[in-house]
Amino acid sequence: MLQDLTGCANLYADGSAYLRYLGRRAARRARHAARPDPDPSTAYPPAQRRAIGVYGLVLLAGTTICLAVGFAVSVPALIALVARAVSEIGGTFVPTLDGCAALAVLLAWQVLWAGRWWHRHQHQVRSMARLETTGLIAAL
Repeated sequence: MLQDLTGCANLYADGSAYLRYLGRRAARRARHAARPDPDPSTAYPPAQRRAIGVYGLVLLAGTTICLAVGFAVSVPALIALVARAVSEIGGTFVPTLDGCAALAVLLAWQVLWAGRWWHRHQHQVRSMARLETTGLIAAL
């Protein structure tokens, strides 16, 4: 609905691109680099540029809140599950088997999640690592 009201073709993609641009600009400032990237929203009329900027802020805030809540819920739950599974190991056969099975499932889930995350974000991580390496070399 917001996309239709603002007249933007793809508000999510444009807002994400604008946030990446702001992040690169801030990183360049921190490294004192001179070559600026072009603002991806300059091709749009002023009203759409404002909508993209506001949506970018809403997107950043929403993503931050969702990640914070997710980590605040999932990390303590994972710790509790692992602690319980470990505490069951070493007793009789059935609880030990249960604890080992629970650890295997938890570990498999974390490995699958990490693998998918890396598959989706490896180019961003490598790009940031290159920027940091370049910045460190330039500082020396």
